[in-house]
Amino acid sequence: LRRMAVFDVLVNNADRKGGHVLGMSGGHRYGVDHGISFHEEPKLRTVLWGWAGSPLDGVERTAVEALLDDADLREALSWLVTAVELASFDRRCEMLLRRGCLPQPSSQWPAIPWPAF
Repeated sequence: LRRMAVFDVLVNNADRKGGHVLGMSGGHRYGVDHGISFHEEPKLRTVLWGWAGSPLDGVERTAVEALLDDADLREALSWLVTAVELASFDRRCEMLLRRGCLPQPSSQWPAIPWPAF
């Protein structure tokens, strides 16, 4: 779930409800319904705030750095999102690396989407 929280920050997921985290046998979780993501304006709303303020670990830092350097990902995303949204994605990656920790909820909009589940 923590990896999903990092993912939500990067894609600016505005709709991570509890029902959008599917539990599988064996404990694996899948995140679904990413329809309200990649907007250029900050809109992060998620039920996964449990790690807010906690430092990124080395694996997370390496993964975010790799996203910034992945030309194939850029090409694929360019067919799906606007250039402005892709630039905003880059800024979120860079900001996460610069801050070095997962963000706190904003006081400018509801931190959790409605309904939460």
